Amino acid sequence: MNNLNERQSKAAVLLSQGFSSKDVACEIDVSVQTVCEWRKNTDFKALVDRIMEEYITDAVGQMNSLASEAVSVIEQLMESKSESIRLKAAFKLLDMLGAGKSERWGWSVGETSAKRLRFEEVYKDMSAF
Repeated sequence: MNNLNERQSKAAVLLSQGFSSKDVACEIDVSVQTVCEWRKNTDFKALVDRIMEEYITDAVGQMNSLASEAVSVIEQLMESKSESIRLKAAFKLLDMLGAGKSERWGWSVGETSAKRLRFEEVYKDMSAF
């Protein structure tokens, strides 16, 4: 439980939504200095943090839901009668997963000439210094 008044609680909500101290002060009819002082209060900071955490948790939940829907759409596209659409969907999926990036999967498709590979080895050794 916090020891904040109604204005402070409203200010915490507005700040957690990204409003500036000046905008918050205008909205709740206090001075900017008052809002700045509230921001130093432990209970006030805890409330702002708690509200922001709730927003983030909600946003992550929504993103997970949308990601699930996006996967369904890609699955549908990969079952298309059109080979072109299936191929584009497959490439997009691989691109999104980072396929072809050696740091992610341990393999890559790309430049394989001996000269290029030696250059990469030398660069890697030099960057260790």
